[in-house]
Amino acid sequence: MQTSAPKASSRFLVPGAWISAILLAAMLLNLAMSITSADWTAGLGVLGIIVLGGFLFGLAMSYSHWSGLFPLIQSFVVGLVWVLIWVGRTPEIPDGVIGAERIVVIGQNLWSWFMLLFGESPARSNLVFTLELAVLMWWLGYLSAWAVFREGRVWRAIIPIGLVLIVNVYFGPANLGFHLAIFIVCALLLAVRSNLSEQEINWRIEGIRYPSDIQFDFLRDGLIFAIVIMLLAFFLPNAGGNGALASAVNPLREPWYDIQQEWGRIFSTLNYQGGTAGVAAFG
Repeated sequence: MQTSAPKASSRFLVPGAWISAILLAAMLLNLAMSITSADWTAGLGVLGIIVLGGFLFGLAMSYSHWSGLFPLIQSFVVGLVWVLIWVGRTPEIPDGVIGAERIVVIGQNLWSWFMLLFGESPARSNLVFTLELAVLMWWLGYLSAWAVFREGRVWRAIIPIGLVLIVNVYFGPANLGFHLAIFIVCALLLAVRSNLSEQEINWRIEGIRYPSDIQFDFLRDGLIFAIVIMLLAFFLPNAGGNGALASAVNPLREPWYDIQQEWGRIFSTLNYQGGTAGVAAFG
């Protein structure tokens, strides 16, 4: 008789699922730390607690029996409150503003920023930039936890986190490279662990016995593989010196320059280290 596929919640019954949680949390906190280290503006230290809150809430929802739009609505409501609480504590909020007045200040800055999009004046506050990053961090935390622990789609977590990190590392100061190395190691280990988790579920259903220390063996080999990949990336020739690649990206330079200029206008007060005000990392 054919055995039915395991339920999503059965992923938590596999020994070592906590390893996946630690690796994913490390990736998210590493991303938040890289943005904070880039020092685009003051107050970005709240991103760590925001992304961790999103991750824990997503993990809790993954355990639940809810599905469809209800978990998303819950995440929106809880995330909105969580983000406003922590963004309201940033240095961009004037001294003496307390309680609900902070939300009013955030709303006023957001409205002014929207009006700025249709004008030509430069921005005078970075509060909206912090707010946008906070919202991004919350949803990255929530959706990545849901993807890994509810859907079992580890790459739906790895790819978005990696894209945001790469953009931040590329446009940020030169000392952010180690954040990319941490991401690569954690991402590859998470992919290995996720694949092993699926195999363990199938082995248990089919009654197949396997060594109790198989998790250690897989993680060890995955760590070695991650180190080899990083070494190859370090010693391979620079892709920027490839003439064919340079020709392929030339048509994109002018529209990208226009985007940079517009970004520099609406976020003119950011700390663009080593670059111009028209070069940005997020939008």
